[in-house]
Amino acid sequence: MVISHIPLKLILVEDPKVGGYTSFFAQFPEILAQGETEDEATENLFKTVSIVFKHKGGIGHGVKKSEYNVIEKDINLDTCECRK
Repeated sequence: MVISHIPLKLILVEDPKVGGYTSFFAQFPEILAQGETEDEATENLFKTVSIVFKHKGGIGHGVKKSEYNVIEKDINLDTCECRK
């Protein structure tokens, strides 16, 4: 799957306390990457997006249930055990 023909807006968020950057595309906010520099965060994002699309089969193609165990859960963060 080639996504080079899709216009993408890169978002980089700098962490002033810890340092480094989190990167994502506005069109795919659920796919995140990190890096110590803007360039590293950007490179890691491209790698991550490539991996995601490779495993999902590209835009518009879901994960094949026969190949993966996909679990989706609605979680209320106010009552989640992990927040205690």
